[in-house]
Amino acid sequence: SDKSRIEKEVEKLSLNKNEYEEVNEDVIEKFVGVSKEYNVFELNNALGDKDILKANRIINYFSSDQKSNPLVVTIGTLYSYFTKLLLIKSNPQKNKTEIAAITGTNPFFVDGLQRSAMNYSLTKLHSIMQLLNEYDLKSKGMNIAKADDSALLRELIYKILH
Repeated sequence: SDKSRIEKEVEKLSLNKNEYEEVNEDVIEKFVGVSKEYNVFELNNALGDKDILKANRIINYFSSDQKSNPLVVTIGTLYSYFTKLLLIKSNPQKNKTEIAAITGTNPFFVDGLQRSAMNYSLTKLHSIMQLLNEYDLKSKGMNIAKADDSALLRELIYKILH
């Protein structure tokens, strides 16, 4: 959405890549730094699968580049994701089309969300929603003296997974 940033990144690619080198994901990751493995959507998937190792790799990456991965945005995306899991868990009798409508999700993604919802109890999902609210406030300086976003994210992910 930021045209000037896109222009700078394309310029960076054109200056650094070999003239005959194909521009693919690996080249973009090498010169621009964007990785399809380390984004908030992959964090959602890691948490949904309860993949502790993958979740920790992603939050380590986020910690190394906090400017590109602001905590408040990460928490907002996690909130949306876990809200969908909570809606699915609260409506077990619904079919795929109904789940897609309830969650506002493309039907293509419903199977994955349903698998993830099976990994959490309704009680745990309610607890996660409370955690997300608590850490959202902490990330904004509420109820905490001085917060390090990296430490807050690590605590939050630990509490979600344990």
